[in-house]
Amino acid sequence: MKFWRALRPSDRRALALGALIVVPALGYGGVARPYAHAIAERRTRLAEQRDLLRRELALVSGAPQLAGREEQTLLALSRVRSRAFSGDALSAATGLAAYVTESARRSGVLIEEIQSRPSAEAGPGVSRVEIGARGRSDLAGILRWLRALEGGAKLVQVQRLALDQAGAAPPDSADTEVLTVSTTVQGYVLTVRERR
Repeated sequence: MKFWRALRPSDRRALALGALIVVPALGYGGVARPYAHAIAERRTRLAEQRDLLRRELALVSGAPQLAGREEQTLLALSRVRSRAFSGDALSAATGLAAYVTESARRSGVLIEEIQSRPSAEAGPGVSRVEIGARGRSDLAGILRWLRALEGGAKLVQVQRLALDQAGAAPPDSADTEVLTVSTTVQGYVLTVRERR
């Protein structure tokens, strides 16, 4: 109080005016703003929890239909399982190489080299095995081979294909031009187990 009385009236007015400006600013920065931020954060969390509850209630209400869907899913899985390669990654890559080689032989393509590549996860419960193959044939044989691969009994994809001229047939020959084909073929292994 002595300090306040010792000040001149103009200094008192300046301090009072400063307090009127600083105190609300400190109140806003230290109290109101963090409080507003906390409320906004809680509203966001509440909206997320409501959305989660809505989805869970939809699942619970659809539970009677899930039994029929499970049977359909297991049937589809058994169909896909017969088209997938079996075993671990190494035996699946070996099976893929044998499948590619046999398809090539039936299509008139001579496979000269096959290289196994590292396997990778393609999704939940699915692994992808990959091989690189190089061979030679005419264009018709290569096209037959590609159709046999992608339309065959196993689930495979031809990811990369490169054709190059291997050499021309002698001028007096009735043979067609020979092409070199390099390709990358992927096959799939199901790692999920069917429930019994």
